[in-house]
Amino acid sequence: MTVLRAALPRDLSPWSMFLTANNVVQVVIMGLVLASVITWTVGLAKAIELLALRRKLRGALVTLDGARSSVQAEQALTAKSPAAELIRAAIAEEALSADGSAEGLKERVTSRLERIEAAAGRRMVRGTGILATIGATAPFIGLFGTVWGNHGRLRRDFEGADHQPCGRCSRHCRGAAGHRDWPRRRHSRRRDL
Repeated sequence: MTVLRAALPRDLSPWSMFLTANNVVQVVIMGLVLASVITWTVGLAKAIELLALRRKLRGALVTLDGARSSVQAEQALTAKSPAAELIRAAIAEEALSADGSAEGLKERVTSRLERIEAAAGRRMVRGTGILATIGATAPFIGLFGTVWGNHGRLRRDFEGADHQPCGRCSRHCRGAAGHRDWPRRRHSRRRDL
């Protein structure tokens, strides 16, 4: 048990591990921290934006329920209300279709409202593409940093000791240590066992 304690570094805090890592691993860690900050910033901003929009829409729905006509609803809503654009579009379509059929008016108003709704949906998801990119790539970048750090640690351990590996892992240990004869020298399977 004391042998294991002596082999471990004294300080295993995240900061000391960052400081003792090689440059590639430090860059990977800094990139992942930056990606985390971006993800949290975009996520919180979108959550706040959607909560504010939800509150405005609830107020607009109460106003619309109390209105007797589209003109009265337009007058009751503020200019910045999310529902005001929908009401204005319905009134404009009604004015353009004064001499048309009621069924045609209904279809045109529905079509215009669907376009406004689609545009609002596109505005709401703006900026969230970065979340998908970070979510898809961050695990692989973290894995790369882990593998690179472990490989570098193995190389440092074996280079300084002029280690001659033995047993089943002899080929792998020589490769990790950067042994000169590793690619040319082939051991028979019988000798490795």
